[in-house]
Amino acid sequence: MGIFRSLHGRRVSLLAAMVFAIAPGIALATEISFWSDPYEITDPEVSELLRGHGVWFPSNQLLCLGPNCLIELDPYLFVNGNLPLCTDLEVYALPHGGGFRGGVLVGEDLFLTVHAVTKQECETRAVVFGLGAQTSDSELLTPLPPGGTLSFEVPADDVYYCTNVVAGGGTGGWTLVQLDRSVSHRRPLKLQRGGLLGTGTATVMAGYPDRLPLKVETALLTSEYDGGGSNAAHVLGGSSGSVVLGASNRVLGVVATGNTGWWMEDDGCYRPDPTSSAGAAFDRPTGSSLDLVPPIGLEVTLPGARVDNPLLIEHYGPPGGPFTDEVVPHHLEAGPTGLPVDWSLDLPPATVLFAPEAGAPSSGSLDPGESVDFDVEATGEAYEAEVGHYESWIRFSDDAYDTHDLEVHRLVVGEEGFTAECIPAVPGGLCPQDFLGAGPSGAIDGETKAYRLTSRWEVAQAITVSGPAWASISGPGGVSGSSISFDLGAGEQEDVTVTVVGDGSVGTCEAPISFASTYCGEPMHEVEVLARGDLGRLIVEPLGGD
Repeated sequence: MGIFRSLHGRRVSLLAAMVFAIAPGIALATEISFWSDPYEITDPEVSELLRGHGVWFPSNQLLCLGPNCLIELDPYLFVNGNLPLCTDLEVYALPHGGGFRGGVLVGEDLFLTVHAVTKQECETRAVVFGLGAQTSDSELLTPLPPGGTLSFEVPADDVYYCTNVVAGGGTGGWTLVQLDRSVSHRRPLKLQRGGLLGTGTATVMAGYPDRLPLKVETALLTSEYDGGGSNAAHVLGGSSGSVVLGASNRVLGVVATGNTGWWMEDDGCYRPDPTSSAGAAFDRPTGSSLDLVPPIGLEVTLPGARVDNPLLIEHYGPPGGPFTDEVVPHHLEAGPTGLPVDWSLDLPPATVLFAPEAGAPSSGSLDPGESVDFDVEATGEAYEAEVGHYESWIRFSDDAYDTHDLEVHRLVVGEEGFTAECIPAVPGGLCPQDFLGAGPSGAIDGETKAYRLTSRWEVAQAITVSGPAWASISGPGGVSGSSISFDLGAGEQEDVTVTVVGDGSVGTCEAPISFASTYCGEPMHEVEVLARGDLGRLIVEPLGGD
């Protein structure tokens, strides 16, 4: 038996096919090369997603008369206004605009961009959508002579004015602004609402480097955190506000900072370095700030998921079960605003370890605010799995917003999470089973017994060792007390020492010292203690091995 990672059943978008951080067997379907134009993007889902990307303009640079607006564009001949470009850089003879920062539509009238924007600045700015070469013969791809200009016409329906700064505005961070009206003919993009994808995951970045028309490329994640990260895309001045899309087609963030990647030739001219992977840093709203962006489309909620990844459930247990979280409640809900949702789910084509309960829907339609609930359960194949580490998935597709959220179930099957064995006081000697003492109460204070814990899981686990007040327990990293916790890595060993410190007890008492793993409901090993006022005796007995 192996790890089940194939996609199945429905057309998979370019971005949905990039989930190789969670599902390494899925290959990147199409790579978008350095600074591609929109017409070169063959995946219809990605093309539709790019329609939600816009660029800031000073509103006084737009001349709007009737159904159209004119933008004056000119060739880009200098870096930062005075450093000469190399003459073979035909791309910089192309028309470029006065747009100075990108952003993305995340609500009917909400635009996510970067850097501080004051109320006064907001009232002097506009957002233009569609400024990119949509065809191979676009006039945006026709070089201009030095000093030449192009009056580029855009529909007035693609020009929107900033009316309010909703939130954000910190230097280098995201800013959310409100537009003067709803963008009815361009679909907003769904925000990533938590979870980490894993470095090495492929992303798509789209923006306006050096104020050129929209350019697109793929790049791998190089770092991430809750609310942002960085990738290896090429950025230049003007790339601020570029949208970064993740494997599910959700917005991972907008680019806030990055290295320009210019280098100088021997003759003193400048060119961008296409081999540079200095990358772009991006971020997005998180926590309570997410409340400012109402959810749109399908959202899947799993109560038992990991906090750092809302669509990852980890299951542990011995062969044949029981496993942790054998039944996982699911809540599917359409956002309170936006389009009605047509949703569906797909399972692996081969072995399925977790699947919806009998009678649960595999597709459906939800109006905004509507929801459906069902359970996902361990299958017979999960209970038949031998000792090992397995992975299975369920893919939820939202056809209204072209997102594909991959829910991953990790199953670790093992005989025991760990073993705990006594360490002899003398190397090569016998390991005494008891603490022995004689005389008045407290005579055995200071006696110690050491144990070596060895992991048998294929993943790290948290171990808790606890005992009564008379026991002082010490473990790795200097932790000590009557109860300690520490991480035991996959295949690793850690030593624990129990020391009798005495608590003045007189008479007969029983108190366990327990060795427990987070992946088991009951302590895996237990130690019974019999103590009297004048004689202490510690008896070590593994109870059933579980």
